Amino acid sequence: MDALRSRVQPSSERFDDEPPFRLGCASIDPSSREVTINGECERIQPQPLRVLMLLHRRKGRVVTRDEIIDQCWDRRIVGDDVINRAIL
Repeated sequence: MDALRSRVQPSSERFDDEPPFRLGCASIDPSSREVTINGECERIQPQPLRVLMLLHRRKGRVVTRDEIIDQCWDRRIVGDDVINRAIL
């Protein structure tokens, strides 16, 4: 049960152990959930941040929708519109 609990991430998930990173002109700080582009800073929700971090970790490689669901939604059933909104 502990292993299952550790895989399911609560909605109030914290990203304190994740280092800041850059994607193009964007700076992403997972611990504060802030994205800064051209001096404009915006806080994003945990789910889009998970997707963004996955895409960053797999930079240069194709990431399938199944991989996104597996890594970001723990294989829960989600529709294409949910994934599209998280990526958008």
